[in-house]
Amino acid sequence: MRIVKYALLLLLLLPSFLWAAPDQPVVSGTITDESTVTIGCSDGSCAFGDGPTVQIFETFDESGKTNGQDSTNSGPRYGSWYGVVDVGGYVRYSNLGHVTGNYAGLVERDDTTSYPQYILGNTVTFPNATEIYISYWVQIPGGKCFPGTSSPGNFPEASSWKMTWLTNNSSVGDDDLCIPTYTPGWKVDGNGGGFNTYQDLNWRWGQWMRFSVYLKADSSNPASANGIYTWQDLNQTDGINTTTITNQRIFSDANSPYWTQIRFTGWLTASSCAGAIMDDIYVATGANARAHVEIGNNATYANCTKLTMLTPTSWGANSITAQINQGLFSSGDTGYLFVVDSTGGISPASAAITFGGEATPTPTPTPTPTPTPTPIPARSFGGNGTRIYGTGGYH
Repeated sequence: MRIVKYALLLLLLLPSFLWAAPDQPVVSGTITDESTVTIGCSDGSCAFGDGPTVQIFETFDESGKTNGQDSTNSGPRYGSWYGVVDVGGYVRYSNLGHVTGNYAGLVERDDTTSYPQYILGNTVTFPNATEIYISYWVQIPGGKCFPGTSSPGNFPEASSWKMTWLTNNSSVGDDDLCIPTYTPGWKVDGNGGGFNTYQDLNWRWGQWMRFSVYLKADSSNPASANGIYTWQDLNQTDGINTTTITNQRIFSDANSPYWTQIRFTGWLTASSCAGAIMDDIYVATGANARAHVEIGNNATYANCTKLTMLTPTSWGANSITAQINQGLFSSGDTGYLFVVDSTGGISPASAAITFGGEATPTPTPTPTPTPTPTPIPARSFGGNGTRIYGTGGYH
């Protein structure tokens, strides 16, 4: 019976060792846009785990581009676009706002006759994936309105906008997912009968909002067993809002339970002023897709109202190198770096770092050696007693 008790105790304790969050990161390097930093930890055993396969990071700030230019052949900071899927329009460079860099990607359509509803989007392709993490920023800028409406500040009464469209090849009816879609009401849903949910999110007119989603199907039975869905939205007024669902399958088709591409944007309804801008688009796929590095504006991750994604260029269990993307931070702003591992475990915050400054690891202080005590001689005075001479007198 005692052996059984010990075995049960060991099983209860194992997860805390296996799924421990990464150690507090220690950062070195210059904290400026596009610079590279090295991330380690104080004791050299950092528990960062394995890193992701990043497919793209796009900031729409390629040198030589101009406002209004087609972004189809743009050169993202990391990765590449496969091309554009469009019926009636393109994603264009826009100076109506930006997160990182000088431009964002503008999706708009005011031709309500030729293409009242159209497919539009720069496309990222990747090997068959059942695990994916995406993150992007979106805003309806001044003078533009929500697709399907004719005046700013209003939502439409019918389905009108699929911000991103995750698909199997080019099929939109085979385990596709729109992340999110407006129906009306926000949903993460598709046409294939797989995962779907209404999604509460904090929408703010005229503000940049970041939407991030992690999806992972069951590795053995992706079309029948439950998977993992985690949604996060962020803006500077409401902070972070997170939803996790683990009681739904991700796919419905057992013959092709995987994705191969995602479009930004997927589809929208034209109107006289329909338009939105997107920026800092990040996609990672495959095992460990959820692992990433961010800088926030608060030492407690859950209290951050600004976050910017870094692009990892190498990832080891005890050391990461990554490129800084400045995001909404300005020079002189204070930030804190977080490492998120493949299970979603979030590290403690790094020491404060300053945008535009240098992050230098604080050396581990050399411990002061403990002096070896000088033996105090003992003298016998006969009998069974011993008196010890020392500075405190007799003892």
